[in-house]
Amino acid sequence: GSCKVYDTLGNDISDKVTVSGGVIEIKAVTTTTTETSTTPTETETETTPTETETETTPTETETETTPTETKTETTPTETTSTTTTATETTVETVTVAPGAALWQISGTTITESDSDQTVTLPCLVTNGGDPALAVAGAEFTIVTPDGLILTGVVGSEGYGADIDRNDTKSNYAFVNESGKGVVAPDGSKVFELTITVPGGTAPGEYIVDFGECKIYDASGNDVSERVVTKGGTIEIVAKTTTTTETATTTTVTETTPTETETETTPTETTTATTETTPVTTVTTVTTVTTTVTETTTTVAPGFALWEISGTTIEYSDADQTVTIPCLVTNGDPALAVAGAEFMIVTADGLVLTGVVGSEGYGAEIDRNDTKNNYAFANESGAGVVAEDGAKVFELTITVAGKTPEGVYSIDFDSCKVYDANGNDVSGKVITRNGAITIVGKPETSTSTSTSTSTSTSTSTSTTTSTTTSTTTTTTAPSVETTTSVYVEIKNPIVGYYFSHDYRLFNNNGAKGQLGTVIMYYVGEDGALIKSEDITAKVDFGNQSPQNTYDKNNKTFKYAVKLYLNGKELTDKNNKAVTVTAYIGVKGDVNLDNLADATDASRVLAYYAAVQTGSNPDTTTLYASDKELDNLCAFLGDVNMNEFNAENFKVAKTAANNKNGKRLLDATDASAILNYYARRQTTNKLTDNQIWVQVLGVDNVISAK
Repeated sequence: GSCKVYDTLGNDISDKVTVSGGVIEIKAVTTTTTETSTTPTETETETTPTETETETTPTETETETTPTETKTETTPTETTSTTTTATETTVETVTVAPGAALWQISGTTITESDSDQTVTLPCLVTNGGDPALAVAGAEFTIVTPDGLILTGVVGSEGYGADIDRNDTKSNYAFVNESGKGVVAPDGSKVFELTITVPGGTAPGEYIVDFGECKIYDASGNDVSERVVTKGGTIEIVAKTTTTTETATTTTVTETTPTETETETTPTETTTATTETTPVTTVTTVTTVTTTVTETTTTVAPGFALWEISGTTIEYSDADQTVTIPCLVTNGDPALAVAGAEFMIVTADGLVLTGVVGSEGYGAEIDRNDTKNNYAFANESGAGVVAEDGAKVFELTITVAGKTPEGVYSIDFDSCKVYDANGNDVSGKVITRNGAITIVGKPETSTSTSTSTSTSTSTSTSTTTSTTTSTTTTTTAPSVETTTSVYVEIKNPIVGYYFSHDYRLFNNNGAKGQLGTVIMYYVGEDGALIKSEDITAKVDFGNQSPQNTYDKNNKTFKYAVKLYLNGKELTDKNNKAVTVTAYIGVKGDVNLDNLADATDASRVLAYYAAVQTGSNPDTTTLYASDKELDNLCAFLGDVNMNEFNAENFKVAKTAANNKNGKRLLDATDASAILNYYARRQTTNKLTDNQIWVQVLGVDNVISAK
């Protein structure tokens, strides 16, 4: 709220203390109920009738039987089972601070469809305690993922006002007609969105979020910082289709002609002989080879990475047991840890049966297997620096027999870490989840051949000879086995970042660079088996602009790698899948890794040129390269709020920001000069701390 700080002489030194709030996030619990309906199948059998003609003459009788062929054809049957998933969502309970409010867009789950679907997502309000926040008006933007179409915004029921709409730019606003501040009832709608999901949209999670949001009280004051906004998710689940094919069995029976002669001879009987060809079964086993790419991770100074390893096993009908270590990687200087408490959550099909350690931190694990809670503390209470690659702990996991092919996650659910003084240093430990990948079961082919020959000869007045041959062939359904996967990223965009931004790319808007990420599954014959949209599942590991930036990189261009469950993703040519980031020093318009008077002069020159009629697209700040010139504009637009979620992708296309473009003017030049003057008079503050003095803590990402 407010914070006053004084020195020993009673002077107010509040401007030298940076304060930053925290966030308590309570995740929703989702219960999913699955109902399965199966369409019955019918099998029809058609048999061709046989005819026998007999001609008889006196004394010598010949019986001719036309060879008959009997075919039994079984019509292949196809069974389609459609699984309908009904989702039941438990609404999370959120505690909001007094005088604040939460505006949260609700989520929903639908099943994929070939036809367009329409969903409504209400944005609900939750108020803090006494006093509650009274709102007179607001203006906001709504951001939807590519493919989803925002077709309507209505409200505001909660604040007693009508929504003014600009659908072209997804900008919306409301103002209470009386101009008074209104306290919306808990659970009432701030607004309601109508969204069209086009037919054929791939399964996945699609986030509908606030872009910018400004909120005002009855006096016109900006109270946006007192309203927490949260986006919602439309989850599209795959419809399950199972196809069963019944192989066709053909039986051919041939009967040789029968001759009958009348003679007076003694009776001679020949015993029938039956020959049977043994049944032969051939089983072909396909061996799957999985290549694991080792990833080198750089950890920030004073931080540590705890990473649960991953492994790949083959499908089995029997239970399998695997051990999964959690390994540590330190920054320099390393983080000393005295103890920790954590929870481990495994995917369905996996059973956590043991946790041992900690080898790395010289302590024994205390276990509560019922709740999957675990803890360790160094006996002496001292902080211990684990060696790089040492085990924080090791998990023993049982994989149930007949668990299907797929990727099964092993996650940290919560993790608290403490130093020797009992301080919570959890913010300095990056936890990364692992996974067990199960590859498909072997392909089995069975061939059966049976041959029977019967001969009977009878001599009295009749001789009979009969030969019967039967061949039966059964082909088992083939099983497609995945032998490799690769990833392709479609329509990525370039991002621009400050070198002091310590936030992970996962958390600073960089996921907006991704476009669509597709994983392809390939069989042993090189044929594509299936593809999957994994955009919502990938991340950037522990990479951030700060730990990626290298002042010796004169191109300012970086390839930021993508990960899935802690494993680096590769493309068809086994090269890392990346997005492009340009990273530089705030205020550095001439790209010399310094912000000084020269940079301020360049901003003023550009601003003057555009104001007198020069085309902003062709007037360069410094670099002739388009992307580098965009980086120069990003670095020079110093008074743009660094927390703006869209800032990373705004290009230099106009000298105004009314349409969301980059604004470079005399204000930016003045701020750069102000920074430079302060930089020249002190060596005790970091560059970032000086920018906080110039622009305010609410506009600059605090240093770490």
